[in-house]
Amino acid sequence: MVLEELLGHIRGYSHVLEAAAILVVALLIAILASRYFRSKALARLSVEIVNILSRFIFISILFIGLILALKQVGIDLGSILVAGGLLAIAVGFAAQTTISSLLSGMLLYVDRPFKVGEAVSIGANMGVVEDISVFSTRLRTFDGRLVRIPNEDVFKSTIVNITATKARRLEYQIPLQHDVDLKKAVEVVKRTLDSHPLVLAEPQPVVFVSQATVEAVTLNIWAWVPQQRFFQVWTELLASIRDELAKEGIQLALPQRVIRVRTE
Repeated sequence: MVLEELLGHIRGYSHVLEAAAILVVALLIAILASRYFRSKALARLSVEIVNILSRFIFISILFIGLILALKQVGIDLGSILVAGGLLAIAVGFAAQTTISSLLSGMLLYVDRPFKVGEAVSIGANMGVVEDISVFSTRLRTFDGRLVRIPNEDVFKSTIVNITATKARRLEYQIPLQHDVDLKKAVEVVKRTLDSHPLVLAEPQPVVFVSQATVEAVTLNIWAWVPQQRFFQVWTELLASIRDELAKEGIQLALPQRVIRVRTE
């Protein structure tokens, strides 16, 4: 009699025991799956992205186990899923920008258009990348300001990686007076470029006349220099070209305005 009552109690709690077993198994699978993913993904993705994806895998498996356990004890999941779906829709609309930045951050980690320490131009912002997080990217502009840009805006913007290449082209536009000897001016500029140790021979520097207006004849100068020394060469070379042109008597054009005074 006692044995029958004990067996009856066990049968009454069998669904609870099965649900608990399902939860335990789901927990073990979630732990093993997330750890396996981390071990394989760390070689290809950043730590931040791996942490997010491994947590997502863990929670997803555990959530599936919870649903199966609730179904095992006879709980109607229809109303729960409907309420959960409505809640998810409301949260999705409220956190639309955050979710978009999160997804954009993941895509940036996969695409890797730039790295920390590189100088980049993102839309209207230009500076050195100081930090790349899941939701935003931080730039230190060349005038010292710290700019935080949401990854959603970063992903939509045109990105120019300034330091991705070993050589960078510098450009000058030198306005000269109309009466100067253009051939001599070009020779002076080329000699100045050749004498600078950091101006690359390949690609070869280019000096040409780009336009002639009423005020001046514009001399265009292109030269390629090492990326790491760009600003140093840019300032040094501009001063050298100006000095060499002045030594040869080649005058720069000054803005002119003709004023006519009408008298009776």
